[in-house]
Amino acid sequence: GATRTRTLSGTEAIIVKLISNGMHREAMMMLIKLPEYKDYLIQCFIKDCKDELTNLSSLPTSSILRKTDSESIKNLGTNAVLEEFLRIIPTLTQTIKKITKDDDYITTQICNTIVSSHNQHLSALRHKNGLFFRQCGLLRKGQEMLCKMKVSTHPTEIRTKLIEMGNNHDSTVLKWKTEKEEAIKKGECGENPIVVGDNLDGEVNTKHQTETNTNKSFHYFNMYAIKEKVNGSELSDTRKREIKDVSPEEFMPTERSLQKVEKEFVILAARVIVKYIPSMKIFKDVVVHHIKHDYSEIMTEKSEQVPLGAYALNENRHEDMIEIIERIQDRYVVKDESGKNTTFFGGDQLTEERARTVQNARADGKTVEERLQGITPKFEDWHAIRTAYDSALKIFRNTQATGDSGTYLPNAIKSGNKNALRKVENKFQEVKEFFDVETKALLVSGFLEQEGAERIENYHPPSELVTKDPDTRRRWLHGRIHLFLKNNVMGCLNSLSKMLPEQQTHKCRDKSCTKTFFFLPAKNLHEEIQHGLPPLATLVQPEAPKVKDDLYKYSCTRLCTGLLLLNANDAVKEGDGDRLVRFYNIFTFIFRMNGNDKYAYICLRLKARELALLSPRDFHRLKWNRFVNNQGGYGQNISCDLRLEHINKVTKALIKSQGMQNLTDESVESITKSIGGMEELVQSSLADAGVTKRSGHHSNKHQHQLFHSLFKEVHCISKNFRKTEGRRLDHFKDFDSDIFSKLNKVMLLKWIKRLTKKWQIKILHSIVRKTVDFFICDAFFS
Repeated sequence: GATRTRTLSGTEAIIVKLISNGMHREAMMMLIKLPEYKDYLIQCFIKDCKDELTNLSSLPTSSILRKTDSESIKNLGTNAVLEEFLRIIPTLTQTIKKITKDDDYITTQICNTIVSSHNQHLSALRHKNGLFFRQCGLLRKGQEMLCKMKVSTHPTEIRTKLIEMGNNHDSTVLKWKTEKEEAIKKGECGENPIVVGDNLDGEVNTKHQTETNTNKSFHYFNMYAIKEKVNGSELSDTRKREIKDVSPEEFMPTERSLQKVEKEFVILAARVIVKYIPSMKIFKDVVVHHIKHDYSEIMTEKSEQVPLGAYALNENRHEDMIEIIERIQDRYVVKDESGKNTTFFGGDQLTEERARTVQNARADGKTVEERLQGITPKFEDWHAIRTAYDSALKIFRNTQATGDSGTYLPNAIKSGNKNALRKVENKFQEVKEFFDVETKALLVSGFLEQEGAERIENYHPPSELVTKDPDTRRRWLHGRIHLFLKNNVMGCLNSLSKMLPEQQTHKCRDKSCTKTFFFLPAKNLHEEIQHGLPPLATLVQPEAPKVKDDLYKYSCTRLCTGLLLLNANDAVKEGDGDRLVRFYNIFTFIFRMNGNDKYAYICLRLKARELALLSPRDFHRLKWNRFVNNQGGYGQNISCDLRLEHINKVTKALIKSQGMQNLTDESVESITKSIGGMEELVQSSLADAGVTKRSGHHSNKHQHQLFHSLFKEVHCISKNFRKTEGRRLDHFKDFDSDIFSKLNKVMLLKWIKRLTKKWQIKILHSIVRKTVDFFICDAFFS
């Protein structure tokens, strides 16, 4: 047809000119400013986005957002979702990405909300968000609101996915068990799973109480498993000797072990002194931050652990405890008729005691499984160390000693720390913090007193040390600290290695008499009455300190005990089983002296296990597999039972969130199995969002203020370490610097002998039982 010509003017003319010159971007910018074209362009953009969303919904191969099984949800990452969005819905994704300033996480969540609104079956990320918010404590109203916003799913769906998350919850543990059994068949050692359990008690309150609708209390047993890091494959799996052949002296700490403790004290003290004395910062580079041991590198590895969920059983009931042990034996214990590859079952002292009671009740079984001997009960460290703090406070905290300046009670009152006066079982963390800070204040005060410094700001080490090499400076620092500890602290433990001198066998001096005596006074009396021999002098007692100063002696003993507890805490952080066993070996007798008889018993039994009750391999496993490392790295270990306390806290919140109507034994068992999977999901979600987890070990300004308050009291006012003749304390009169001075040595000896005899009888009973079973089987097959 005929060519039609139209003359343009204004904006349209500019747009056409730009297009003819190839400047399409500038032409588009001009075009979108025209109202009649802007709406059309928006409609075109919307249509393009809808087409992309339709394409995503009708993919020949399913989108990853359609995979809503629990395993896929747990492993779903926002990076994978964003990659799919950029590939299939690029227009929408790129637009939002530019609006959010290239924030990938926010872009993914916004696009996911739009995609889920378009097709409700593309809901994998919504499920993950819902589970995350539920685990973090979001209430039902909040969950419903986020569901309405298409950010998460409905609370009912979340609960269904939560139960589904618990399917095959212990498959990893069963895999460990299978690997161990295969290793046994090959004659290898392998690594056992360790099961740790504790009671889980709580209460769910109802809003409107009636006779039939009352508050519900629950009593369950929660557990998790951890894979051994150390198996002791190079050691013998046969017991070295019988417990009857172990003398009472062997239960006491040796001089060598006390020397090791002293070296550890020096390293711990150096950290404190360099931290709190300003002029000692020059030694910061020579401080030993991690005390190395044989398995230091292994203990830095992240632990393999699996929460096992809660059993609807109450360990306080004997029949329930039997069922708990039977379930563990049947499901998680390695099958080995030799009885040498046992699985450790850990818990607090009561749990260990109840497990042993169950095994004693089944001691007449014909097989290892029937006798429940595939399990070796053990106590864990967090509860034991908590009891150690309680035992220490029985010595140093007197509720009437408000006038004894420089002691625990006045220090707590003057520093305004009321938590330090609470019971350990109720406020352990608060009491522990005050106790440890007071220990550090006493340590710095004592060191400065030795160095002759009145104030912390006035002390300066020799100036020539600044130019010395690190080894020289470390030797000087450790030497000064060692001198202080030797003169003031280690003397409090010296009597321990000689606690049982009476147990030596003393032969009568008369040549015709063949009698021997355990006690020297008894021998002297016999010789005097029967043979007319003059008695010899009794055993030499240690000399009393020359200075009669109650506060100084109190401070020395208090510092010694505090350093023992600091050493135990540090041993746990470093995963140092050897150091922890030495701590229990010393604290056995403090427990015994202060009436903590059950913990004294299990600590003595721990030493007996080392000496005779367990094979070298089993004790090696027991000693080194006591820790959990959640993050990986040096100094990041915690006690196995403390890890379970963390799991219990999450589990209680999960149980209570069920509501009164859903709180049944079956629902609790099913829903608590999801804890392991939920922990992985939460960690994955936090990593996607770039949220870093706060470190578990940190200091704060309040501890620093508390230290200076306590230091001022013990150093500047009370002058605890300044020896003052005749200084008395009203409620700590004639205080003995020997920690074990109140321990009845004769009764201690009888206690050790009675328990070793008891353990020997139990071993003989087991041997007789096995022998009888062998002859019965032999006669049957004959």
